[in-house]
Amino acid sequence: MHIQPHLDRKLNSSDPSLSISSDALDLKEAILKITHGRPHATTAEYGHITSKAIQTIRKNYCLTGQAFGITPIKIGNKLLWPVDQISRLLVKGDPK
Repeated sequence: MHIQPHLDRKLNSSDPSLSISSDALDLKEAILKITHGRPHATTAEYGHITSKAIQTIRKNYCLTGQAFGITPIKIGNKLLWPVDQISRLLVKGDPK
């Protein structure tokens, strides 16, 4: 399932009736579809959602402890990225 065009349309929308909070909710719902309802995305899912190479995300994490402003949680050898912060990053440009 490819949701990227939906994300691009939302991000490039110039409709003034859309507030950031409604965009963030719609975007979060789309991201939750990709993550199958999990509150955290895998590195591969994070890369797919943000159109970044997985290796770029891993390199940024190794060098700075975060990738594009988002700090993951680590479980075993997996990095899990919070969906809330991913949606804020895509809508506002800042995950905080």
